[in-house]
Amino acid sequence: MGKGLAALAKRPGEWQEKGRGTIVQSAAGNAARQCPNCGGAMEFNIAKQRIVCKNCNTELEMEAPAREVQEHAFSETAASAAQSQWDGATRVLACEACGAEITVAADVTSVRCRFCGSPKMVQSGHSAGIVPEGLMLFQFGRQEASAALSKWLKSRFFAPSAMKTLAQAGALSAVYSPFWTFDAQAQGDYIGEGGTTHTRAVTRNGKQETESYTVWSTVFGRVSKFFNDVLIYAGGSQGKLLSRLKDFDTVRGLIPFESAYLSGFQAETYTLSPEEALERAKEAMSSELERMARDEIRRSYDSERGTRVNASFFNVMCKHVLLPVWFSGFSYGGKAFGVVINGVTGKIAGAYPKSAGKIAAVVAAGLLLLAAIVWIVYANS
Repeated sequence: MGKGLAALAKRPGEWQEKGRGTIVQSAAGNAARQCPNCGGAMEFNIAKQRIVCKNCNTELEMEAPAREVQEHAFSETAASAAQSQWDGATRVLACEACGAEITVAADVTSVRCRFCGSPKMVQSGHSAGIVPEGLMLFQFGRQEASAALSKWLKSRFFAPSAMKTLAQAGALSAVYSPFWTFDAQAQGDYIGEGGTTHTRAVTRNGKQETESYTVWSTVFGRVSKFFNDVLIYAGGSQGKLLSRLKDFDTVRGLIPFESAYLSGFQAETYTLSPEEALERAKEAMSSELERMARDEIRRSYDSERGTRVNASFFNVMCKHVLLPVWFSGFSYGGKAFGVVINGVTGKIAGAYPKSAGKIAAVVAAGLLLLAAIVWIVYANS
């Protein structure tokens, strides 16, 4: 559970003002977005891990929900997609520029796309879909994210200097990104070949030599593993980059979803259906079973080849979760590039252009060094 969240009230969804007792109970979270003192907008403050008024700094703390984050049978999850609706505290907007769909508070009237910066946001014809079961709160604040981005940019030696300036000037956006998690008991029947290395004496050109050869045997077997929270990114923006942020600890770090946690943030709407996500999860689990099968063969043989696994999956469970990500984007040379930062750990994944001048300089320096070495060797000979 995120730090700073205290069980202050007796009823789930009840909010309290710091030091003043109960203020409002808000199952949908609408009231929690309006300051009880001045009526100003309230946002979730990452550093304080509380809801804070932007005008008068009134702080609200949310009770830890009585319910727990739960897994759902996949058949139930898929069936509920058509009828599931988030509470009335949210609505879905679509960006006319990049096509991203985001979920925002229902009372938000002006918003820019957090992915491309466009102000051209219109009401989407889609619903927000299945309500998230849980989320992980931002722990990595804007200042820390900015420092991490700056350090990452400085370490990109081949990046153009102008790109580094552009990227640092680009706005950092905090977005809750959608993921599916899958649990499953998996097993795989495999067939492959195990090789045993032998040596033998041979005569070549009148000389006796020793050579190695491999005897291959067909191998059958079965491997099994319980997979817990296989994470599949479900959004449509920066998918390749987000798939590289694999260090979210969803097993221990999730808290039950409450829409009030989205105060001051946007949540990307998932575009990957549970069925499509399950196929990707099966691919990931099958790859792991294949690795296990190859390792099992290698424990009994010197080498392995041609291993194939027929995987089966049982008791598949699923849930929709929102995970915190900082986004930064910039354009260079007419192309768009993006950087994503894990909002919990600070891990970064990004794409950036390469400077042809810097690459040419390194190649030229390498050639000069090689020429110098050749000259020295020649001179000494």
